[in-house]
Order: sequence, then C-alpha cells, then structure tokens
Amino acid sequence: MRVKWESNSAQLGKSLKVLSLSQSRFSGPLHAHDVLELTWITQGSGLRFTGHTVEPFQAGDLVLIPPRIPHTWQSSASALQSARAIVLQVELAQSLNLIPEWQSALATLKDFGHSAWSIHGELRSHLTPLLLDLVQAEALRALGLSLVLLGDLITGLSDPARREVRRLDAAPIEPSSTQAAKRFDALLNCIVTGK
Repeated sequence: MRVKWESNSAQLGKSLKVLSLSQSRFSGPLHAHDVLELTWITQGSGLRFTGHTVEPFQAGDLVLIPPRIPHTWQSSASALQSARAIVLQVELAQSLNLIPEWQSALATLKDFGHSAWSIHGELRSHLTPLLLDLVQAEALRALGLSLVLLGDLITGLSDPARREVRRLDAAPIEPSSTQAAKRFDALLNCIVTGK
C-alpha cells in the first residue's frame, strides 16, 4: 500500500472542508495532504493506520491528523455494518494566517510537533456535537464553528492532566518522498497479508 499524495486543489478559495462520508466500507488508500484533519468515525470498525501507528478502531474513533502524515482507515473483512465518518479539513496557510489569534493557535499546534492525536473522554464528547453542527453549517458559520472547535481542541491538547488525548507516533512525508512510500508499502503489506 503506497502513500498517495492528495492535492488541495479542490479546496482552493476555501479555508476548510467538511465531509460527511457514507460508504459500504472504509477501503481508501493510505494518503497524506497539506491540511490539518479531524476525523470522527461514526460507524464502522477495522484497522487505523496513522503515521507509524496501526491499531484497531471502532465507532467513536476521533483523531487529529497534522499535515503530511499518512493515514487511512480500513474496515475489517468481517465488518457487517456500513462505514460512516465526518471529516473536517482545515487549510493551515494563506487566508487564516492574517488573523493574529489563529497564528497563536497555530503556534500552539506546532508545539506538539508532527504528532497525530487520538481523542477520548469528555473532550471527545464535547467536540463531536460541534462536528455534527458543522455538517449542516454554511460558509461563514462553518468557519466560526470550526475555529471554536479547534480552540477547544487545542485547550484539550494543552492539558495533559485530563488524559483525554493519546499521542500517535507519526512523521511527516513530502509529496516526492518515494523512499518513505516504499517503507510504508512494505510495512502495510506485511501487516495486511502477514508476509
């Protein structure tokens, strides 16, 4: 399974994209892109590949993925239910960089390095209704809601005493990083096929 680089061309002229996905199963390619992504699995189970971390997932899985971190969710062969997810993708450059508060938030995110984060407990319970609201929100309201959501998320990441987030081992890749793609390919083939 090679890492597929996804272009942000569909997102030009927008600061964020909100996707409500419903499919028979999660089977997309291992991919990376230049946007910050928050993915909430609302239905389905299987294996999640996030950076160097591979672990089981089920409905309720909520993960923050920084730019350039390879990731995918793969439904288990025995999964009978359909697969559903809500995905928020935020462009970290250009338009939002003109807002001083966003620059401060971005600096805080960068303090966490290139880590992906699995989110649990009260923090997850607080964030998921905001994600549901985002699916229905239009343009400017969606931008406002996403900034509220990211602000609350950053506050949660900044408070390790709450033990509601767990770091997932990850390292960014470049679009032209074929050597990293080959390593991921070998690792994932070994995990999936057992060879």
